[in-house]
Amino acid sequence: MFRRKATKKKEKSIEAKQESQDVVPQKEKKGVEEEKKAPPGPLILVDGSNVAYGNAMASSKPSIRYLRILMEELKRSELKVRYIVDATLRHKVDDKDSLERLLREESIMQVPARTSADDYIWLMAKLFKQEGNRVFILTNDLFPNTNSDREKVSGIERMTFMFIDDKVVMQPSLESIKRLALVMQPREHEQAPQPVAEKKPALRESVQRKQKAPLSERHEPSGQESNAAIPDSLVECIRDFVKVRDKSLDSKINFAVISGHLHTSFGGNFCTKFGYKKPKQLALLLESNGYAQLSHKGPTLYIEPTQKLISWEPGNGSK
Repeated sequence: MFRRKATKKKEKSIEAKQESQDVVPQKEKKGVEEEKKAPPGPLILVDGSNVAYGNAMASSKPSIRYLRILMEELKRSELKVRYIVDATLRHKVDDKDSLERLLREESIMQVPARTSADDYIWLMAKLFKQEGNRVFILTNDLFPNTNSDREKVSGIERMTFMFIDDKVVMQPSLESIKRLALVMQPREHEQAPQPVAEKKPALRESVQRKQKAPLSERHEPSGQESNAAIPDSLVECIRDFVKVRDKSLDSKINFAVISGHLHTSFGGNFCTKFGYKKPKQLALLLESNGYAQLSHKGPTLYIEPTQKLISWEPGNGSK
């Protein structure tokens, strides 16, 4: 009998020890899972061969100087960057030894001979996009394009550059991309979305009447909306989109295109982040604040940016 009691005590102590050992791995596992959920930051894929020509045409001689200026600037930004060059660049560049050194150090990557760097950059962009990255392709070429063999992928955008003496200016700016990296970071203590209450009969009738009304009456802004300020980050994002847009296109822009750009720029539904009920509410605010003029073509809403939006700078949004 005493032996049976001692055996039971021994079994309980072993079980307690195993339970105490299981607590730490579970916590560690939970921490790893939370770390995996954190979305990756923006990534810049640099068309190095295009950069080496600077502001000049492709008929001139590429220079390693332009690559070094850009690399120093992007290094200070602390963003994730990958540099890709054509295999033919080593035969054309002015300083072949410096390029070979960068290749040996794996500071830049060279695509296989007799292949196009553009194709590899596009494949890499899609690969990183599938992993959750927001991808920018830095090049002055018309790339990415919408040819039949290269589909348009949301979340992959073109980034252009210009050299001024020993400095480089990029569009969109590095500051806006760094702010995007902060937006994509997980927010602690984020409140869960509240369930939407069922519409009351009177409210339902009001909505139905509004839906039957002409489009011009449906989108009439209220006094509260017309006086509301738009966050600087939103205005800057729209301004950058408008400024880098192809100038040969119509000045009026389908607002659905801008909404899609904002959704990808802010890592999801921008309305949820900024407290708008729907994207058209922002369109009304853009008009009431003098940033754009609205118009309709059938059910499609268009906006035409004003000079106030194009020349907007941080801090002058209330002017």
